[in-house]
Amino acid sequence: QNARVDVWSGASDRLLRRILIDVDTKGTAGKAGKVKLDLTITNLNKPQPIGPPANPRPLSELTSALALLGAQRGGGTLPSAPPTPTTPQSTPSATTYDACITAAGADLQKTQDCAALLGK
Repeated sequence: QNARVDVWSGASDRLLRRILIDVDTKGTAGKAGKVKLDLTITNLNKPQPIGPPANPRPLSELTSALALLGAQRGGGTLPSAPPTPTTPQSTPSATTYDACITAAGADLQKTQDCAALLGK
């Protein structure tokens, strides 16, 4: 029904600093809704310390959760119970990919090479 987008950028560099999206909708049966997104970028173009996560979880948990989500959205067969940290449900390719990523460590090229293992 109604949408508004506001964009803030730097006067001299024209780099995005903030964007505000505000949408009013009218859904089915006349029900109204509102979507609002407000994104602010701070410390633009300044170094950001990015380190490893404090408490990493196995990649197999993520792949299992994504498989479950895909099954729910695509109408496929669901596992009998959702995966949990103690009982991950993983495919052989996910297990191989997980091992490859772990072995790659911080080597970006080796990590990227692991993508070839997906779906096998």
